[in-house]
Amino acid sequence: MNAPVSSSLNTTAGSSAASSTQQLPADVAQPAAPPPTQIKTASTDAFLKDFTIVAEAAKRAQVAVMVRDFESCGIYAPPPPPSPHIPPRRRTTAIAIAIAIAIAIAMSAAAQDRARLQQAFAALPLAAHGPRWAALYRDAFTPWDRAGPSLALADLLAQRADLVPPAQDRDARGSPVRDAPRRTALVPGCGRGHDVLLLSSFGYDVWGLDCSADAVRMADENRRAADAEGLYAPAAAGLDKGDVRWLTGDFFDESWSAGIGTAGSGRFDLVFDYTFLCALPPEARPRWAKRMASLVHPKGRLVGLEFPSGKPLSEPGPPWGVNPEMYEALLTTPGDDLAYDADGDVICTASPQPRDDALHRLSIIKPTRTHQAGTAEDGTVLDFISVWTR
Repeated sequence: MNAPVSSSLNTTAGSSAASSTQQLPADVAQPAAPPPTQIKTASTDAFLKDFTIVAEAAKRAQVAVMVRDFESCGIYAPPPPPSPHIPPRRRTTAIAIAIAIAIAIAMSAAAQDRARLQQAFAALPLAAHGPRWAALYRDAFTPWDRAGPSLALADLLAQRADLVPPAQDRDARGSPVRDAPRRTALVPGCGRGHDVLLLSSFGYDVWGLDCSADAVRMADENRRAADAEGLYAPAAAGLDKGDVRWLTGDFFDESWSAGIGTAGSGRFDLVFDYTFLCALPPEARPRWAKRMASLVHPKGRLVGLEFPSGKPLSEPGPPWGVNPEMYEALLTTPGDDLAYDADGDVICTASPQPRDDALHRLSIIKPTRTHQAGTAEDGTVLDFISVWTR
């Protein structure tokens, strides 16, 4: 979820979970303390040793979560961590305690972050959203950042060439055709650029757009750090990584796209939307659809990782809830206002005739993997990924 609106424009080459804290009722009886002679006081050394075990396990659990997405994408294989010199039974207990503590802390922190984010945009005019997103980046408050690329997008690109043509044409043997122009891609609201770098690893020449100059700076820092760590290597043998460029500008302003994209047309072979539509208030959705339709090349694709699909549309955002019916209503009639019922769901009305500027859905998929934010408590994937074309 990244900043969609801004009044500034410039270009840089190179390269947004819930739990409530519960307290025991005040009248719950506490057990009587045992007689002093029965109290066994643990030594300070034993306490510190146990605390060290828990802290070490918590640190390892946090690191494991950070690298999991990269391992799942097949773009990073970290060396095995050294085994701590902890007795097996105590180690298992410590890890269980650390995981429970980490989950409780994460859920509480996520709820606070979500409340802060929604309060930041409450009753805020659309024209002021861009500066507000930029301010959040300056404050380093980015709870929407996933710390890694979208697994659902990686799987789509790797497995469904019938829906999304490869970035580089291939010959009869499946090898990339040398000297053939690479296809282009755009990630609006790119934030720290994880998905920009992923698309580059699949061979696309990619532009990452954000209204926040700080987001673009962070994205370029992320690119350089990834290069140093050997992340985002070419996704297939013989494939060349695509070029990466960063843009700072207003998504709705047409000037930033002039002269770039496929053959300098201002359009792109692939546009990827994740946590961008959901960052926009409902009144901005028709403008989003119209601008998106204008950015997709005639034979290009719009890929939407639809999040948060499980959130009621009547609840405030960001992120605002989305569903497949909303995407269809928006993209088949780009720029037209939508009607909503009392629950916030779209009241669908069929277009009287096909429109030249409309996008048509090729497929909608329930991905097997996605970010943790897009899954239910039992691990069920809530996100959808949809593919659109003209």
